[in-house]
Amino acid sequence: MEKTIQQMVDNIIKSQRQLFIAEREVVRLKERISVNSSDVIRNIEKGKSSGDPIRDLVIARHRVFGATELEEKYRSLESRLKGNIGQCVITIEKKDWQEFAGFPNNHKSREQLNIGILSGESFISGNDGFRFSFFFPVEKCIAYWTKSSGRAGERYSCTKKMDVPHFLSEETLSSGKYKADFIVSIGNQEISDYLETAPEDSLLFLMEVTRELGIEFDSSEFKEFVREQEEKLSEEIADLRSTIHLIGVGCEFKDETKESAEKKLAEVLTKASKLGISVPSK
Repeated sequence: MEKTIQQMVDNIIKSQRQLFIAEREVVRLKERISVNSSDVIRNIEKGKSSGDPIRDLVIARHRVFGATELEEKYRSLESRLKGNIGQCVITIEKKDWQEFAGFPNNHKSREQLNIGILSGESFISGNDGFRFSFFFPVEKCIAYWTKSSGRAGERYSCTKKMDVPHFLSEETLSSGKYKADFIVSIGNQEISDYLETAPEDSLLFLMEVTRELGIEFDSSEFKEFVREQEEKLSEEIADLRSTIHLIGVGCEFKDETKESAEKKLAEVLTKASKLGISVPSK
């Protein structure tokens, strides 16, 4: 029998009541989830654990629950530490973002390179002052970063821990507001592979810090790069010393004075010293 109009109206009213009850239950559940989530995150940040350190990291760092794919990224990375104590780890994190949506010329980028010597096979957790994080266990770490604004690169040193790259969730990546690329090289072979295609500024930084860290890369490409830099700087130093000498005995140069040549020489000698390149005193 076909329903009457009144029966249909009654069904609609009944469904509306059911929807109202369901929506109230959804609100109640969301509030419960929010409270419980905050409690869990706060306890993890205080040092308590779910029993799974990687899950703790994802919950406290990313504020998400049940993110098995994200957990797997960290598990896979941690597994690569096995058998590499005493070897180097290099991480490079490249970030791109829009600072103010809708405004021209607001694109920003930053690249940070970290290098350290592994002292363990498992991540260590902690708070870096801004967020809960996981770190590579290292004897010493040196970091270098550059910005797209044209400012010179800056560097700093830290000890005992090196930040694990902040793997982003798919939702964050797809938003278009913030994107990041990561390079993580662990152990001699992976680092040798990275050095084959590393940009010159990264190679110069690594050339500088390897002496500080007391390490040597077993890479023919890197050794060749070091040799080329030694030859290049030695030639520059010899040419500048010759120019200074000639100016001192009365020769004139169109675009050079003794003061400008001496300033350039001091800069090149400083660069050679940072890179660990030995040059003759005279």
